[in-house]
Amino acid sequence: MNWTITPEGLFSAGGLMFITVGLVCSFVRWAHMCKPFNSDAGYYYPARNQVTFFYASAVLTFPYVIAPMEPAVWIYTRCFNILFYPVCFAVLISRYFRLKADHGRHALWTLCLVAPYLPILALLVMILAGCDEWLTGNERKMLLIAGGLGIIYTITAASVLMSLRKEMERYNTENYSNDEDFPYKFASKIVFAPMFWIILMWIVFLCGNRWIKLTIDLVFSGWLVYFLTIILHPQRVLRPQDIGKEIKRLEEIRQHTANEINTESSVEEESPTNDSAPSDMIREEVLAVILRRFREPHLLKTEVLMDLGNGKMNAASKFISQIGYYNLVNMFRLEYARLYKEAHPNAKQEEIAQESGFVSRTAYYKAKKNVGGIDPDLTKMVKLTPPKGTD
Repeated sequence: MNWTITPEGLFSAGGLMFITVGLVCSFVRWAHMCKPFNSDAGYYYPARNQVTFFYASAVLTFPYVIAPMEPAVWIYTRCFNILFYPVCFAVLISRYFRLKADHGRHALWTLCLVAPYLPILALLVMILAGCDEWLTGNERKMLLIAGGLGIIYTITAASVLMSLRKEMERYNTENYSNDEDFPYKFASKIVFAPMFWIILMWIVFLCGNRWIKLTIDLVFSGWLVYFLTIILHPQRVLRPQDIGKEIKRLEEIRQHTANEINTESSVEEESPTNDSAPSDMIREEVLAVILRRFREPHLLKTEVLMDLGNGKMNAASKFISQIGYYNLVNMFRLEYARLYKEAHPNAKQEEIAQESGFVSRTAYYKAKKNVGGIDPDLTKMVKLTPPKGTD
């Protein structure tokens, strides 16, 4: 039997494979949720609806599967790639990481979600209505319009990705002392993937090469499956708002308790246990807590704040934010590591890291790289203590 595989057949098969994988992944994403996370699907799978829609939208490229060599269909396919994916990724990332959570921008993001479908559906209707000649006759004009809109959408996606990177750094370093505990580690894995995808879509749009499109269809079919395997298991561990809510809740409880105790006491007799306490006092108390606990590898900002007295959490949180929680705690660890290395010159890096409170040698190296410098005024009280596990 002689097999004759034409370029047209290959292009069609590549497009069909991409659509099929997209539809299967869409069904799996919608139907499958791991237990017990399905009891709070809105949190653990925050962009589940949008991801399902993203996968299923691959079906909109079906004209390319039917007639990959038709000029009008090729115009539609090229335009679809740069109109749909930038906005799609921008919405997905914003929804998952709640980068645009304020209600004032809800209408704007709804518009962003709908906007690319207007020209896409218009082109699709013209193809189905048999307006091929009009499309090919106005190819240059259509590509210029799509290119202009695509640039706007791509800038929007790039802006969202930049916001994600800033949010990753801010949230992680303000609340965690160990980089391996960062809840946005998942974001660092996928933050560059959307831009890489969009760039490849622009290459197809500008080059107009179907062989490149075939290669991308095959590669991205695999990527869709890989991405699905990652997101089927929730990547969230802590709610981003939990730390702030916990601080507020503890403040209210402690303030209520303090008010009950001091109801019959005069104002003069009250100790400075509110947010008006001198900043120097707050500073010293925060440093004292960290000095006592910095060798705990997974020490959280909330744990430091909860060690303080009534009404001091907000002021303490502001002081910590000025330096950065990650920087502050790791200054103590790095200073201890320096002292430990001087006292034990033959100690291995793993031992130094463990004794200083780092979760691993890698975390020790990252802290040395990321913490700009050790402020001796903050770490002057750091002293060597007996190694862990000794009496």
